[in-house]
Amino acid sequence: MKSVDITLGGRAYQVVELPLRKNAAWRMKLGELVDSVTGLVGATQVDINNTTELVGVVNLVRDVLLQAPEKLTALLFEYSPALADDRERIEAEVYESELMGAMLEVLKLAFPFGDLLTWASGLAPTASAPTSKS
Repeated sequence: MKSVDITLGGRAYQVVELPLRKNAAWRMKLGELVDSVTGLVGATQVDINNTTELVGVVNLVRDVLLQAPEKLTALLFEYSPALADDRERIEAEVYESELMGAMLEVLKLAFPFGDLLTWASGLAPTASAPTSKS
């Protein structure tokens, strides 16, 4: 089990990796949020001369962008009981930029592919510089 140390509002927290099933379920919830944000890409296919379509896109963009930080924060608390236990203080004192930094650290636990890539790169043969004969 891995963990990361996160400091929010001057207080240190240890966030531990979730077990396999819980981690997978959490990633699915994150995926739903990502899908809502990437759904905005489809908004580029709207006829800007059609007022109804344009209003729908504006409402979609507003809803997704305004709610995204709160949804990410909720996911952060869901991942870590240590953070959830101090939620009231964190929400009152911590800046969103700090929470987004914490989310990046949690993503390293939820998506442990970085270690796999490091391991795989160690297996790859290294290229040697060409040598010349004089």
